Amino acid sequence: MKKLVFALLPMMAVMTSCDNSGSSSNDNDNENKAVLDSLRAAVAQRDSLLQFVSEVSSGMDQLLFIQGDMDNIALINESPERKAQFSEQVGRLSYQMQRNKERLAELEKQLQDSKSSNATLLSSIATLKKQIASQEALIQSLTQQLDAAGVIIANQSEQIDSLNTTVVDITEQRNIAEERSSQLNAELNKCYYVYATKDELKKNNIIETGFLRKTKILPDDFEQQFFMTADKTTLTTINTHDKKAKVLTSQPADSYVIEDVNGQKVIRITNPARFWEKSNYLVIQVD
Repeated sequence: MKKLVFALLPMMAVMTSCDNSGSSSNDNDNENKAVLDSLRAAVAQRDSLLQFVSEVSSGMDQLLFIQGDMDNIALINESPERKAQFSEQVGRLSYQMQRNKERLAELEKQLQDSKSSNATLLSSIATLKKQIASQEALIQSLTQQLDAAGVIIANQSEQIDSLNTTVVDITEQRNIAEERSSQLNAELNKCYYVYATKDELKKNNIIETGFLRKTKILPDDFEQQFFMTADKTTLTTINTHDKKAKVLTSQPADSYVIEDVNGQKVIRITNPARFWEKSNYLVIQVD
């Protein structure tokens, strides 16, 4: 792998030099733009290839490290946890090796299709193919050792797909739970209020009155549609739009005040938790 990197260095120097001189030339002569674009594409391909070389080299180093570990132990006598660790490592590197083969094929095709294609880069790709083939052979050897010890290689691709599916499922479940929680909170915080004259309240069966009989608030068949709906956590003031107002329901007197604002009575809730603790309904009579 080091030989491959060294082989790329001269080519890098030439490309970088060309790129810099091209940039200077571009300032002086716009006709060189096409040449500069081609050189920049070549530099980009070079950088991509060098990064790829590093990744392949790292994968090979990891495989050799695993091989060294496995050569120094009696794998069949290892604990299930240790075997599972080898299985996961080899499976992960096998998956990455397959991805590298696909990436290398795409990079080779891009290079062949581009105007900046050159023999040096194509030669480097050929060397990378050999490196990946060596990795594939080493993975096969390690897999055979694990098979002999009764260890099943983890299918990294399936694990990743399964993990992604699990993450999606968990996310969907979380979103559903959050939405349900939000709906429940909204329902729990829902309150109802109405302000109307005595006659309107009687007409909609919000109150019942009679001769020598105590006024009944909210009988069983009161008109629900006559109430306005609000959220306990955000409802702080109610403008009755009238000169007189009286709370008929059982809200504690120390949880609200009735204020006069521009000649109109306004109910200001000072302690929402206490105000709504006995009932979610508020009836205000105006005259």
